[in-house]
Amino acid sequence: MENKQGELQVMGTQELMPQLESESGALLQMAIDKDLDVDKLEKIIELKIKEELRQCKRDFDYHFAEMQKDFKPVQRTKKGYSNKYAPLEDLQSLYSPIISEHGFSYKWNEQIIDTGKRVTLIITGYGYTDKDTTFDVPKLEKTNQMNSIQVLAAMSSYGKRYTFTSGFGIIIEDEDTDGNLTFDDGVQYADQVLKLQNCNTKKELITVWKDIYKNLGTDKIGIEILSVVKDKQKKKVNG
Repeated sequence: MENKQGELQVMGTQELMPQLESESGALLQMAIDKDLDVDKLEKIIELKIKEELRQCKRDFDYHFAEMQKDFKPVQRTKKGYSNKYAPLEDLQSLYSPIISEHGFSYKWNEQIIDTGKRVTLIITGYGYTDKDTTFDVPKLEKTNQMNSIQVLAAMSSYGKRYTFTSGFGIIIEDEDTDGNLTFDDGVQYADQVLKLQNCNTKKELITVWKDIYKNLGTDKIGIEILSVVKDKQKKKVNG
C-alpha cells in the first residue's frame, strides 16, 4: 500500500512493542496481585523484550537477504549532465513492489546541515527498524540550469537515490564507459566542477586545475572525472 508521500507501508511491522508492553503490563499486574517481587519481575520483562528484539533483528536479516535474491540490476535511463543515470522513480517502480511483498516498508528523513543536507533511509520490517543508511549531500550552488529551489530538490533526489541503492544493496548497470560526467559525479564533485567551468582563460584554468589536483590527493577517480571537465573547458577557452 502506498501513501500520499509515495512511501510504502507494510501492515503489521509496528505491532511488536505494543504487544510486548501489553504482556509486560499483565505480568506486572500479576506481580502486584500476588505480592511478588516487582523489581525482579521487571528485570525478567526487560530480558524478554531484549530477546524479542534480537529475534526481530534475526527475522529482519533473514527476510532481507531473501528479498535481495529477487532484485535484478537496473539500467541508467535518464540524461543528466552528459550521461545517463537511474532516476529515483525508476528505482521505486522496479523495487518497491518486491520490498512490500517481502514484508518491508521504507521512508526517508531529511535534515538541513551546515554542509548541505543529510538524508537517512529508514527501513522497517518484522518488528525491527534499520536507520543505518545515511548520506550527507554536499551543498550545491544555483547554476544557469537550476535555481535555488531546484538545487534543493536535486540534493534531496540524489540523497534518496544514493541511500536507496546503498541501503537495499541494489546494483545499477553501468553503461557509462566514455569517461563523461554523470549526475552522481556532478553532485560529488560539484565545487570543483563549478570552479573549472567558471574559468575564462587558459591561464586561469591551469591555476585552478593545479589547486584541484593537489587537493584531490590519491582520489584517482576524482582526478579522472575532473580531467574530462578540465579538458572540455580548455576547448571552450581556446575556442
